[in-house]
Amino acid sequence: IFAGLMGDQPRVNSLVFYNIMTALAGACTMAVPFLLTFEGLATYSALYGFFISANYAMTTIIIVELLDMERLTNAFGMVSLAEGIANLVGPPLAGENPRLTLRCS
Repeated sequence: IFAGLMGDQPRVNSLVFYNIMTALAGACTMAVPFLLTFEGLATYSALYGFFISANYAMTTIIIVELLDMERLTNAFGMVSLAEGIANLVGPPLAGENPRLTLRCS
């Protein structure tokens, strides 16, 4: 709700706000290896959820600002397609490949 309200303000550049919130979500994720307690991970989850909410709340606003209302449905479909492909391909690429793992024995 906060991200959507901020994006609707006339003096807020919604694209810059979106980029800042996404960068903060990425910064939170980079801190995960250093979080060793449940409280730290719970705090991370809350902060990440707050910052990444701009991704969902601001996408439509930014598409309309960049392309117009007539192209919203097609553009939103293309954005969803790109996000879907990234979500499908990203996790296996980030995972461990058993054939490339060095064994110390």
